[in-house]
Amino acid sequence: MVVYRLNHWVSVETKKAFLEWFLRNYRFRQTEARRILDYILSSPHLMKNLHFTEVIHPNEKNIEISTTCANSQPPFKYFKGSMGISYNVAEAYQYLLNNPKHDIYLLLHFRGKQLNYNYQRLVKGPTQEAMEAVEIKKWSERVIQHSLMESRLVELISLIDQSLVDGDKEGFLRLTDERRKVEQEIARLNKFEERK
Repeated sequence: MVVYRLNHWVSVETKKAFLEWFLRNYRFRQTEARRILDYILSSPHLMKNLHFTEVIHPNEKNIEISTTCANSQPPFKYFKGSMGISYNVAEAYQYLLNNPKHDIYLLLHFRGKQLNYNYQRLVKGPTQEAMEAVEIKKWSERVIQHSLMESRLVELISLIDQSLVDGDKEGFLRLTDERRKVEQEIARLNKFEERK
């Protein structure tokens, strides 16, 4: 079950303390990314409108930064909302200079972030956005599986009837065995849904 934290508010002081700690303890895969974080720290407007996140917000400005210990992630990305993606730190820096009062979403990649309490309390709806996406995917997979099982059951009933008409004893036994397994799977899926 996904729990939402509505009106998630984090003080500027809390954000500032985390970013200062982060800058002291990590190095960046793209060294110019440090300049962006230093600038955000120096601007009260940017700090107020800074949101830590674990997912990209497609219609908003997002900055994604990776530390040297996060090799599987891109070094730096600037998501310009509907205008596309840039890997240019200077372009993101220019946007921050010109738009200090706009919301900015920051996605950080560093070792241990899932266990870092100070980071997790900053994340807007701490990783629940990502968890919700996983839950929706699992639910849709179950719905599709249930639908496929129901269709197969209807098909099997028709095939069983035909095997009786044809006098095909082996086919009848094989199909009724498969029908039993499909019905058990449908019952299992229904029981799972009832528990939810």
